[in-house]
Amino acid sequence: MGSSPIPLPRGRLIVLAGALFFGAPAFVSGGAAGAQQAPHAHGVARLGIAVEGDRAMIELSAPADGIYGFEHAPRSDAERARRAFGLALLANSISQLVRLDAALGCRFDTPRFSDGVHDSPGYGAEHDESHAEVRIQVEVACRRPLRGSEARFHISRIFPALRTVDIQLITDEGQRGRRIVNDQGTVTL
Repeated sequence: MGSSPIPLPRGRLIVLAGALFFGAPAFVSGGAAGAQQAPHAHGVARLGIAVEGDRAMIELSAPADGIYGFEHAPRSDAERARRAFGLALLANSISQLVRLDAALGCRFDTPRFSDGVHDSPGYGAEHDESHAEVRIQVEVACRRPLRGSEARFHISRIFPALRTVDIQLITDEGQRGRRIVNDQGTVTL
């Protein structure tokens, strides 16, 4: 039993995307409408996609362990290098993690991301360092409208520790969710 889309006012999808992806009720297939997503689970990423016409906003949130192998402030040069490599791989591969139809002529802007490790002074005192998350956000502009096209995923191929992705899709037709395991499946935008 799937969830029905919730109509949203046109012109506000991209603006509301961030708040909805990480603070709104989840509508993942198999889950009850209104249930909150788990805040952090190893091997599980959350992906939000807001689509409006020929534009989209994509936000990915994943445990830092799934991106660079640990969830604490780097303690050695080797950990600093692993963190830098993981974050660079994430930033440079976002268009491969979420694959849009090439015929749409989409261009991914420069992504913005954080991993919480250096976001605020006194990080360890204010946050649970054992559960650091990496978040990346990117805007996408296409030459054609995205409606009806499919998004494919290569998240597990690039980051093998991330096996499950809970997806929230917001379009002018509403909001719906889907769970993708091992990159199997697509989402119709």
